[in-house]
Amino acid sequence: MTFGKLVFLTTCGAPASYQQQQHAAAQDIRRPDVRNLVADMAARDRRRTLPELHHFSRQLGVPA
Repeated sequence: MTFGKLVFLTTCGAPASYQQQQHAAAQDIRRPDVRNLVADMAARDRRRTLPELHHFSRQLGVPA
């Protein structure tokens, strides 16, 4: 499961189709709260044990 899908599932609650998840995840990652959450999580992972998280933060353009 990608981080975007995780964000979608935790914010919406009910399962949706894959296309709905992708569309909602694309909208959610532009929200400042999601960007702040990713930046905070990446900053806490100083040993880079979650490479997908750091890749996602680079894609969003948030500082790690």
